[in-house]
Amino acid sequence: MSAVMTSSDRYSPVSSRTLDLDGLRDLVFEPFASHAFRGHGIAGRDLVPSAYRRDGPCGYDTLLRMMEGHLKYNGVAVDVQEGLDIEVLEIADLRIFHELCNAQGLPVPDLGSTTDNPYTEASDMIFKEGLRGRWMDRRWLEVACLAQHYGVPTRLLDWTTDVNVALHFAAGSALRHMDGPGDGFCIWVLDLDAAKAVMDDMEVVRPDYSRNPNMRAQSGVMTLLRNRTADELAVPFDRQLAESFERRLAEGDSVAEDIAGSGEPVLQRLDVPYGLLGDLARYLSSHRYDSSRYRPGYEGAYLCMRECMDYSRLPDRR
Repeated sequence: MSAVMTSSDRYSPVSSRTLDLDGLRDLVFEPFASHAFRGHGIAGRDLVPSAYRRDGPCGYDTLLRMMEGHLKYNGVAVDVQEGLDIEVLEIADLRIFHELCNAQGLPVPDLGSTTDNPYTEASDMIFKEGLRGRWMDRRWLEVACLAQHYGVPTRLLDWTTDVNVALHFAAGSALRHMDGPGDGFCIWVLDLDAAKAVMDDMEVVRPDYSRNPNMRAQSGVMTLLRNRTADELAVPFDRQLAESFERRLAEGDSVAEDIAGSGEPVLQRLDVPYGLLGDLARYLSSHRYDSSRYRPGYEGAYLCMRECMDYSRLPDRR
């Protein structure tokens, strides 16, 4: 991540640094009030919502294949063209997820209607009803929180208010990427109150935990940037935050000036070398910060066994 500095060149709302073992220990035991955390298995990966990622698994391609596959599998005759609007794809795939869950009797929000053709419904919402950027009301937001958690790309960024959860997921992902070109993983730390003060259109969403025991166990929260275009949502969150802060500071905004005066960053990226994975794994396992805790049920027990297989790749402690 390139350094982001304000015009004063004295304070940056976004910072990055590399942790050593002592720094990793401080991260675990330092009290954070009103902060959220997010773990990345690759330190250099952009902070972009899954639907709008253009590196790694491309969000657009995934959404398109999901919708096309569903329509073909169910015999719905629709000519889906390349270059389809990504908001149409988002809505269509969320509707598909909702319909499949509802058909199983799973608790989902009432969207007020059903449809046999999610593509047509989504197109009408964007092009006929003019809801571009404004369709995600509270009901659709709850569906998106559920879908995002289970792998459907959305415009949400998922975080946790428990740093150990972020470390758990970052370490698990890092084990799968440590043979690649990168040299470490990272933890993002976001001051929620300061970020909301700087970004008027940022919403912090705590999902309905009664519908999602995994999110409850993981202390999950989501952030949503409302009224943003597809191109804007593809811009890394850290860059958008820095630009918003810069604008406010240039306008003489007292909140931005107070944040700058505090000297504390709004968003931090803490890089951790792969060489500390063994120490982190021992810490996580000794406190049972594993999938059996964060994914309650049979699946969590199985995933915990798989994690142990992955951790067995690490060298024994000397």
